[in-house]
Amino acid sequence: MITLNEFENFLYTDLVYEQKIVSVIDDDSKQILIENIRQLHDYTNCTIKLEQMEKYNRSIFQECRFLSTKYFHFGPVTCHAFLAFKDSKSFGLHTDPDDVIIHCISGSKTLYVKDQKRILKSGDHVYIPANTPHEIINEDKSLILSFGLEKFYVDKVNYGLNVLSEND
Repeated sequence: MITLNEFENFLYTDLVYEQKIVSVIDDDSKQILIENIRQLHDYTNCTIKLEQMEKYNRSIFQECRFLSTKYFHFGPVTCHAFLAFKDSKSFGLHTDPDDVIIHCISGSKTLYVKDQKRILKSGDHVYIPANTPHEIINEDKSLILSFGLEKFYVDKVNYGLNVLSEND
């Protein structure tokens, strides 16, 4: 789909900063928008996130279409790329409102899904259902692609409203 080298080359183009698709995950697991290459260098050993990769890479776009068919999904399929360095932070334990498929492109990382540990290595992928607690630990330099089988925003809003009303 994309190699680590291709990803790193893309990361150093002006386009990704003009499109505002680059962010880092800092030591507090917070996402911070990066506006230029110089600013990126202020965050050493942070995980770098590029959003909307399906718009910039033909093979990733094709993989989104394939996953849509494979999972009988009738909504947008998006792809975010995460370049992590050894011991860099990722989002802590969290859930996503959409189903997610993680593809490990290079390196390895430890994934916890519902308290089950799994080591992801280059070429591995895993499906994580929506609202399932998960966390990734970066013990190595790695590149992963996170494909989201997105719900439409109105469905996400309605889901959130239903959860709130159930908790009342």
